Amino acid sequence: MRRWLYWTVVGSLALIGAMFAVHRAADVITSPPVTGLSRQDQQSFEQLAILFDLKPGTSEYTHLRDNVVASTGKYYAYRAVTLLHVLPGTLILLMGLAQFSPWVRAHHMAFHRISGRVLLAAIIVAGLSGLFFGLVVPYGGMLESTATAFFGGFMLFAAARAFVLVRRRDIARHREWMIRMFSVAIGIAVMRMLAIVAVLVVKAGPAVVNPRATGLLLWVGWSLSLAVAELWIRRTRGGGLAAISLRGG
Repeated sequence: MRRWLYWTVVGSLALIGAMFAVHRAADVITSPPVTGLSRQDQQSFEQLAILFDLKPGTSEYTHLRDNVVASTGKYYAYRAVTLLHVLPGTLILLMGLAQFSPWVRAHHMAFHRISGRVLLAAIIVAGLSGLFFGLVVPYGGMLESTATAFFGGFMLFAAARAFVLVRRRDIARHREWMIRMFSVAIGIAVMRMLAIVAVLVVKAGPAVVNPRATGLLLWVGWSLSLAVAELWIRRTRGGGLAAISLRGG
């Protein structure tokens, strides 16, 4: 039951994150020069306006649109960097799931090792490009910059640590650092789910779409994801369920 629940939650978050990344990549590739909103972001904005019951021409409607423009504009101002972030990010999310699969390790160890090296390269590219967006052109101000620096840097460190440990054949600790790395990777999907809860359940409305809220969601989403990963590591450390479902090789 625990194993089924783990794969359902983590797999769903990884697929949600990959879906958003692919959607962003396709929009960046196909959209003409953008001065306002791309086709994808215009549709998203219109859906939000309907959800929040905002009428065109009102100050609230204009304010929401300005925030959506400000939050998405950097992806089209720096299209190459965006693709260097979202395409390797998609690879991390999908290949990361395969890395944790006991069936893959049992039957395709060569693939596991080769994909692990590909995964490391993808983490470096996605991590550095993510740091660019968070530090050079942050929408969420200092909150976004500090969250990106802390968790983005931690993701790169976790990947490097996992690589060093597997080279030393320290499989147990390699597994733990891979879990930490992957928890940061799916943290953005956690943040998106929290935003949906804030809008649909808490009824936070347009207050969710602003720089401060975005920065706070980044901190909360990544912190929650990493905290759950640490609890899982402690719970499965030393064999048992860890040996069955999560150990890296």
